[in-house]
Amino acid sequence: MFVTRYETAGPHIFVTAPADEIGAVPAAGIFVAQIESMPTRKLQTRESEAAVGNSLLDPPDPVEEASSEVLADGSDIGTVAPVLLTFENGVRVAFNTTPITDGAVYFEGRSPGGTSALADEDVAAAEVAARVVEGHLQRLRPGGDRRVPVR
Repeated sequence: MFVTRYETAGPHIFVTAPADEIGAVPAAGIFVAQIESMPTRKLQTRESEAAVGNSLLDPPDPVEEASSEVLADGSDIGTVAPVLLTFENGVRVAFNTTPITDGAVYFEGRSPGGTSALADEDVAAAEVAARVVEGHLQRLRPGGDRRVPVR
């Protein structure tokens, strides 16, 4: 289900706001216009930051995961076989071992925010939403498909 949902989802724009601030959320057309202008938008270069040193913090003591769940087994797409580890403190780590690049580790951290308020059956869709949106936004480059359906 994970791979199927990921591969077949159409482009979406997800906007969330607290119920008491919903009146301040801009109209859908504002978000569509922002996405359509992405190929020509000029970004400001961030200032360089000073080096922090050899280590940001002392590494924690190793712990065993509380649970492990295979999200996809790699049978549909050979390089996509993510495993989700959940630890006692609630931290979840998804990893995907792949032969695409030897000796490289890519790391991404996120705070999913309000997913704890969702029904259990809606959590999976919320977790992959950002990836689906990112994938479809890549098609909005100059010369690409710029149609963005709003539902």
